[in-house]
Amino acid sequence: MDAAAPGPAGPRSPASSGLAQALLHAVRALDFVQAADGWQAGMPAGVHPSIDQAVVAFPPPEAARAGAAPAWADVLFSREHPQGIAADIAAPEAGFAPLNLRYDAGRQLVFRAALTRTLARASYTQLNPVSVLNTTTSEDSSLPTLTLGDPRLRPVRSVNYDLTAEYYLPSVGLLSGGVFLKEMRNNIYRLNDIIVLPPSGSVPRRQWRNAAGARVRGLELAFERRLDFLPGPLAGLGISANYTRVSSEVRTGRPERVGRRTPLFAQVPETYNAGLTYARGPLQARLAWNARSAYLLFNGLDGNPRLDRYLDDHGQLDLTASWRLRRGFTLFVEGINLTNRAERAYDGDPARRLDYLEYRGCCGNAGGRGPL
Repeated sequence: MDAAAPGPAGPRSPASSGLAQALLHAVRALDFVQAADGWQAGMPAGVHPSIDQAVVAFPPPEAARAGAAPAWADVLFSREHPQGIAADIAAPEAGFAPLNLRYDAGRQLVFRAALTRTLARASYTQLNPVSVLNTTTSEDSSLPTLTLGDPRLRPVRSVNYDLTAEYYLPSVGLLSGGVFLKEMRNNIYRLNDIIVLPPSGSVPRRQWRNAAGARVRGLELAFERRLDFLPGPLAGLGISANYTRVSSEVRTGRPERVGRRTPLFAQVPETYNAGLTYARGPLQARLAWNARSAYLLFNGLDGNPRLDRYLDDHGQLDLTASWRLRRGFTLFVEGINLTNRAERAYDGDPARRLDYLEYRGCCGNAGGRGPL
């Protein structure tokens, strides 16, 4: 559950401020790509004029002499900031070597364990330090919409723990299972609320924020088996199935969510898939059912938790088939959403607040491919 909201972010430390100025100078001078210390980084904006963001690794001189890892920053360019602005300073962290272990318990049974760390930086749209008022339409209403970027957004960091077991069947097949845990911080999300903005009146506001952190735990199961023990042409049949269950919680630090559990946005609690395959001679085919449960959308957090936006559960049946001809040519056919299931979203209560209901229909295509 969410704890009390933290205080507002304070100003950067003098060290970070000095580093920001050094980064800006390096980008303007285009001298960080071939720095004396050998560190390489993203191409500056001047190399590709259509790019407004440069990701820079630039160690301070004392750090470079000591062989320390570089600090990273997003340097943004726009009409409002033609000289660039250092949007984020990611100070080097203590060394963290990924750990991957494997144990063969027999010819058919394998255990794996992994400890890794990942980092995901905010996009330019999220970091762009401008306010945009769309006075025509918004994505979900006819009202004007105010969208705010935040150059202070921090990268999303995660420490990941994984443990899996794989049993290879005597024939062509696999049975596997695994558990995982992700400890995350600085998750980026979009908060939706309403503000009064003269002279427009009430205006929906969309602003990017950093959450305090999140925890994701899950279980994965998978089974695949070729039915080669069947007689004749039936030996080309195969079956497959997998299931994933995830429990997640994000700590936004928002006061209206204190004491209330919020699942991690864009994290599906349950997914399950089952398929029937056929592969024999020139023919390959797969009939698959793919389904998932409802989940909180990435941009679905509302200032009122009872209006959070969810994408409802969904399942569909798909078919693919191909026939291999001579000289590398193949004919194929595909059918998507054969059951014509609708996609549905709702705000808070699926029984009372329908957001949209969209029938995309069943679609398919057919054709051929081969060498020229």
